Amino acid sequence: MLALYHQYPLDMRGEVLYPLNTLKYLYPDIYEREILKYQDHPNREDLPKRVIPLLNCLWNDVVQCSPIHPHLVYLALRERGFPVQPDRAFWQIPLSALADVPIAVVGYPRNPLGQEHAHWLDRSTYCELDAVPAETLAWYDYLAQQKKLVGIFQGIPHVMVQGPISVLHARKIHWGELPM
Repeated sequence: MLALYHQYPLDMRGEVLYPLNTLKYLYPDIYEREILKYQDHPNREDLPKRVIPLLNCLWNDVVQCSPIHPHLVYLALRERGFPVQPDRAFWQIPLSALADVPIAVVGYPRNPLGQEHAHWLDRSTYCELDAVPAETLAWYDYLAQQKKLVGIFQGIPHVMVQGPISVLHARKIHWGELPM
């Protein structure tokens, strides 16, 4: 099954993943907690205001997913001595469940994002990453030296799903588990 991955929300309500800017109105308490993650590093502070090429919407108007099984990220972090717990949960979302939703892939969240930094997700050629990118591993090495853990998906393409995602066909997994 081809899938995208999204971290299981701390306070999941209902059966739909919403973009952060939608949460501002539906669940303001969740929005206030989640927007804080953009204040953990100077390079992330302006992300909520960035426009995503192709989708012509803001960073927080999409549900951000990953094209890599979380277990690979988990292993890379553990190898660098980070005390990551194996029970961190993620949604494994079948790509087939997003058939009619616009999806763009952003290689790296540069500012500003130009057309050259994004492309449409091609459902006929999509495949999950089978390894953590070298750029991400270098970032983890830097974080290990700093004894800080932020931005664990830096360097991994961001899959931007424009609109809410039903999790009715998704599977809850834990990053400590081997991929099936």
